[in-house]
Amino acid sequence: METTAIEEIAWQRRSPPGRWVTGLIARRRVLTDRDLWALVLVLADSGHPVARGSARATLDRWWDGCDDDRARIWYAVWLRLTRNRLGHVDHRISPALAGFLLAGDPRSPHVPRIRLVAGIDLDAPRHHRHPDAGVGSFVVSLALGADDPAVRDGLTGVLSTTDEPLLLDAIEAAFASRLHADLSALRLWDAAGEPTPVLRIALANPHLPRPAGAGTRPALAVLMALRERYDLLAGFEGESLVADLLHSLGPQPYAPAVRRALRNFGPGAAREAVCRWAMDGDDEAVDAAVEAGYRPADPDAVPLFLVLTGQWDGFRAADPETLYRYGVPDAVERLLDVLHPDADTPPDVRRACLRLLRDLPPGSDRDALCDAAMYSDVATEVALASGATPSDPELVPAFLAMTGQWDRYDAVDPDGTKLRRYTDSLYDWERERDRLRESARRAGRPMPCEPSEAWSRSVGRRAGGTGTAGTGGFSVHV
Repeated sequence: METTAIEEIAWQRRSPPGRWVTGLIARRRVLTDRDLWALVLVLADSGHPVARGSARATLDRWWDGCDDDRARIWYAVWLRLTRNRLGHVDHRISPALAGFLLAGDPRSPHVPRIRLVAGIDLDAPRHHRHPDAGVGSFVVSLALGADDPAVRDGLTGVLSTTDEPLLLDAIEAAFASRLHADLSALRLWDAAGEPTPVLRIALANPHLPRPAGAGTRPALAVLMALRERYDLLAGFEGESLVADLLHSLGPQPYAPAVRRALRNFGPGAAREAVCRWAMDGDDEAVDAAVEAGYRPADPDAVPLFLVLTGQWDGFRAADPETLYRYGVPDAVERLLDVLHPDADTPPDVRRACLRLLRDLPPGSDRDALCDAAMYSDVATEVALASGATPSDPELVPAFLAMTGQWDRYDAVDPDGTKLRRYTDSLYDWERERDRLRESARRAGRPMPCEPSEAWSRSVGRRAGGTGTAGTGGFSVHV
């Protein structure tokens, strides 16, 4: 809107011009956009209560008219609040202007039934650019930072009760952006662990959280957990939901709520994901699955699940033959953890796991066992008992040499060319060199390669292991 002489007079704080302008406009039968703009300026900026009262009375009368007039007033109010720059937030909102917006409006389609909420749903005239896209975030910003405490309290009350979609969107966005905020001023909890205003609003609003759907922010799963609306979590994709929740755990104040959510999944993808994470060794997932009594939907997977989560009594009650039928898909490393000498695995369960690993059929799981045996004494003992070798013939000589099976090695690589080809492919820092040399030393054989470079050992594999936690440098009796 262009500034005219009458508008210049309207915003002046001297009372006579403001009273003169409002009195002149009040007598008109048709108000132009500039008339409405002048009234809004007087209401917001006049220093005289009579001028403000006259402007408010005229705006009240025209607001109660047709939707076109309401939309024009709405547009003028928001231009004033944003200082004529949409997207700009001026926290020095006039209490008089805030009072106009917070006044009741029975025509509002959403609660609370006030002008602020009603205005969001108005269609601006076609010759105006509707500012609705920024209204929600604007209101949240004012509720958090308006200079006047009464304005902050009023807008906080609106946000704590509203069902207006744009305002709910803005509350959710504010919650999500603050969930992992680094700056203390933007966090959902203060230093004492007390909720900050955004969190109080999100926890108080009876229309939040809303059901999850396509495009729902993952952070809102935490809000659902805080509100104990576990039924709404079903709208997320199960695997990604569980991954997000597990990764969010730590010392944060919301961690207890997330842990409760992980224990309250009904049958479906999310519960299955918790079971898979538990079988992969995630401690939080193991605790959740055990405490909640989860079981994989596939009955053949249950015995292995019980073994990998340390539920020995449950495993004994299950059909042990199922364990052997199901196999160990992607679980070789975890079973080697169960066989670790320091693990508290009962002897009968240990024997069952050893049998399972010894009887692995050819395929990826047996290859995983052979790969682990090249660096782990636990896996070596199992591989020796089973007679397993890698499916890749290029790896067989090195595997036999590393595991001390020299008679078998001599049969497949009598002149040592295959082993030399393998060692030539190793980087100088790789610990396979040391493993091969140690095996050759024990057998009284020539060194098959140079040792790994001592200066870079820290970047190689951990001594005795390949990422299989706790399996290196130990042995088991098979």
